[in-house]
Amino acid sequence: MPKVKVKFHDGSRLNASFEGFVDPDGPEGYVLSGTIKVICLLDRSSTNFKNTVALGHGGTSAEYTYVEREIDGHEENVFTIEGRKARGVRLKNETVDLRIGINTGLSGQFHYGDKATAQLGGPPQEVTTSFAPGEATGMAVRFEGTAWADGPTGYVIRGRLNTTTKFVSNFAQRATFGHKASTGTWQYETADIPHSPEFTVRGDRMKDEDIKVVLGLTSGTFGAWKYGDEASYSLPLQF
Repeated sequence: MPKVKVKFHDGSRLNASFEGFVDPDGPEGYVLSGTIKVICLLDRSSTNFKNTVALGHGGTSAEYTYVEREIDGHEENVFTIEGRKARGVRLKNETVDLRIGINTGLSGQFHYGDKATAQLGGPPQEVTTSFAPGEATGMAVRFEGTAWADGPTGYVIRGRLNTTTKFVSNFAQRATFGHKASTGTWQYETADIPHSPEFTVRGDRMKDEDIKVVLGLTSGTFGAWKYGDEASYSLPLQF
């Protein structure tokens, strides 16, 4: 699904939120990535436990697994959650539930806000395309990566843009990777040649809509952009 957000709110003294993404990790797994933000003004100096925020996640039919972080002081704490450190399991193609809370109870019991449910996509599809406008320019670009459904109305593309040139030009030598839903507006990731950046991009689409990609180079007259052929990809929602 597109960006997911869960909150816990108990007045101005207690606030926690997680905002990020849930991506499929095979048919029976998932990974989380995003940011936890929390403020907790409770005084725990006389207790044997510290203020702690907990992000719960799990397949909808299963129990929650928790990522916990101790809260330092009374200012806003920000924690980055990396996908490799926040994996989970689910039934095949199952949705994933998330919730967040703070141990606000007198004995440190956790209380949580409302849950959010993420619908993930199906298996990543290989995306490989290249563009070389001609030997005279000495320029070429190639993209190698994968794309998958981010729920029924989103998509993710991850990969590397490989660029090359044989000649030095007086004009900027750049390459670009364009992507969009079939009926959407182009978005671009652009790099100087000969750099080869790796990136992850996300976009919106209509339900079950295909996506399109295109490569471009500043290989035209006076460094004007020229583009290769567009390529279309279907993104299944199920494994």
